[in-house]
Amino acid sequence: MCVLSRRRVFRRLRAVPAAALALAAAAAAAGCAPQPSSTHPSTTYAVSGGDVVVSRGVGGYAQPIFERYNAFAASGRRVVVDGHVISADAFGAFAQPRMCYTHKAVWSPHAVTIHFTEMDPEGTRQVASYLPDPLERFFLAHPASRDPRSVPRIGYDQLVRIWPEGSCDPVSVGLAKFRAAAERNEP
Repeated sequence: MCVLSRRRVFRRLRAVPAAALALAAAAAAAGCAPQPSSTHPSTTYAVSGGDVVVSRGVGGYAQPIFERYNAFAASGRRVVVDGHVISADAFGAFAQPRMCYTHKAVWSPHAVTIHFTEMDPEGTRQVASYLPDPLERFFLAHPASRDPRSVPRIGYDQLVRIWPEGSCDPVSVGLAKFRAAAERNEP
């Protein structure tokens, strides 16, 4: 099992160049390549079996964040949101075809801006279109879709009411469907 991370190798590389290079060379020779760092400037995640578990995503420029989440999906892994995802991370994580959210999930999307200053209504509609339909409708009706300073904190209970199919917990999905039927007075 490979226990090296790129972060450790580079940290050692700065501290002791010869030792770090020898360590990296030995790992490569043994067929143990350094693993990608689990902390990007905006996203903290861990790979667990067939899942990429995202514990934090604070957003940033959309393109690199969407590329990161698309790479997770291309690897065949499911994206599991297990913490707070904000801004571009909120769109990138929830736009994946194989994703779910846990009880710790908080979804905080907001309107797209150009270089964090100028509103981009077309960009906002475009990234919203990647979301599952119930989340897209909710977001486009929310003030956050028109004002980047308005950042909602949509927790697990509200997510289950909006989009129960996205929950990682099948019991919650069934309960949410039962509650929705009861609210509509269906048998």
